[in-house]
Amino acid sequence: MTIPAACVDENPYDVLPLGVCQLDSALRVLLWNATLEAWTGIARSEVIGRPLTEFFPAVGHRPLRSRLASVFEDGVPLVFSAALHQSIIPIAVPDGSVMPHRTFIRRLDGDDARAIVVLEDLSQPMGQLEKLRVERRRLAESEASLQRRQAELRLTNDKLQEASERAEQACRSKSEFLANMSHEIRTPLTAILGFADILLSEPDAAMHRSSAETIQRNGEHLLAVVNDILDLSKIEAGRFQLSWADASPAAVVHEVASLLKVRADAKGLAIEVTTEPGVPDSIATDEVRLRQVLLNLVGNAVKFTESGRVAVTLRSVGAAGQPRIAFDVQDTGIGIAEADLQTIFQPFSQADTSAQRRFGGTGLGLAICGRLAGMLGGGIEVNSEVGVGSTFCLTLPVGKTTQSGVAPAAEPASAAPDTQPSDKPLGGRLLLVAEDGPDNQRLIEYHLTKAGAELCIVSDGEQATRAVLGRDPTAKPFDLILMDMQMPVMDGYQATAALRAGGHTGPVVALTAHAMEGDRQKALAAGCDDYATKPIDAPKLIATINAFVTQAAATDA
Repeated sequence: MTIPAACVDENPYDVLPLGVCQLDSALRVLLWNATLEAWTGIARSEVIGRPLTEFFPAVGHRPLRSRLASVFEDGVPLVFSAALHQSIIPIAVPDGSVMPHRTFIRRLDGDDARAIVVLEDLSQPMGQLEKLRVERRRLAESEASLQRRQAELRLTNDKLQEASERAEQACRSKSEFLANMSHEIRTPLTAILGFADILLSEPDAAMHRSSAETIQRNGEHLLAVVNDILDLSKIEAGRFQLSWADASPAAVVHEVASLLKVRADAKGLAIEVTTEPGVPDSIATDEVRLRQVLLNLVGNAVKFTESGRVAVTLRSVGAAGQPRIAFDVQDTGIGIAEADLQTIFQPFSQADTSAQRRFGGTGLGLAICGRLAGMLGGGIEVNSEVGVGSTFCLTLPVGKTTQSGVAPAAEPASAAPDTQPSDKPLGGRLLLVAEDGPDNQRLIEYHLTKAGAELCIVSDGEQATRAVLGRDPTAKPFDLILMDMQMPVMDGYQATAALRAGGHTGPVVALTAHAMEGDRQKALAAGCDDYATKPIDAPKLIATINAFVTQAAATDA
């Protein structure tokens, strides 16, 4: 075989710190660089053109010879570790040992007759090729880490931007809400205070009655605003509890239509109720909250509809294994813009502030309805077109019967009917009233004395405990104590606990403006027998008192 002179005298691989040689398919050496000359002590001129097996017999042994043949035939590269028996070119060093090295063998691209062999010195802490590889890997990892960090910074920046925009929107929404709430509270207060002035100054009896009716109507509106705020606060705090029982969906819908009939008639609207076949006679739900949601949805339909009709349809929906019921409330009112449909169930949001100014309302009703629907296991969807009308669809699960669900809560004693037909149901009853507000004292005194009760009124809890525990044993005992819970000196909770500790066993009914979830339980835990809230519902309060004193009298007998 004739070897070109260039192969002997010129070698582009001489500058590399790696041993490099080329072999043909017969394993004859075609190239031998200077590094291999230095490592093996074999000159280039000696090895070129001769079989490698003459210098390194192990190359001809099986299975190494077979593996080398596969490099030429199949193009499969080989890698040998530093162990001597795995190297095709053992390299001895002056001390007689073998230099650890790694060998790479690969067929040259486009040439199935030649292969290149590269040897890397591993006697140093790290071979040159490995150093390059590690450095390249470090650079790649650094670049990847930098890219990840940049991506994280972009994501963080996007989140901060989004949070900032949400915060700004929340501030704007709350500002609008507070402005609207101020309007909703001040409007009825203006009427209440204004017509109270008329009552004081106007001698005409007819004007007195009209003024009183206006005060009552605006007071009820103001109370509804406060109740909406309290309901939403309880729901947001997760302290809103439901009472599950069987309820007739058709009966609830007809009751809601009946309650809103006067308002609809005043606008010339009809409320049409339709129950489709297959609707269950009863569902497991909280009837009070279901009624609250439907009152809001149907009430809104009446409010925002000037002409046409309001239709409520009950339908059976859902799969056989998961039956559900749908309440469709459809109107022919002003409609809602598509852009506003995503915000109408959010608190502190108004779909259209101009509509709110025209029709009134706090904007909390739908937010409360949406949350109540979720708590009842369902949801509310809406379709609307401006100038055509809206359809709100409340869907709820049919649920299980109360036999396998949660039993309905027992009605408090305040629900007991007044069994006395007399117009003086509290005639002959001696009551202790603990109330620090002079105006409330006069109001309670008016209603209870009108019902025939005899009253002893004190202004704080300490006076109440003295009046009861220090009472002359020969004097007539109090039939019932009506206890305000927030008073100076000693509050109602402390006073009730002191009375129970002192041995008083008579009925104590809490009467308080605290109406948040948990206030009733707090009053009962202090020793009260029942709980009533302000503003005072006089007939209900009198019925509650009458039920307790009648029960106590029957027990004593």
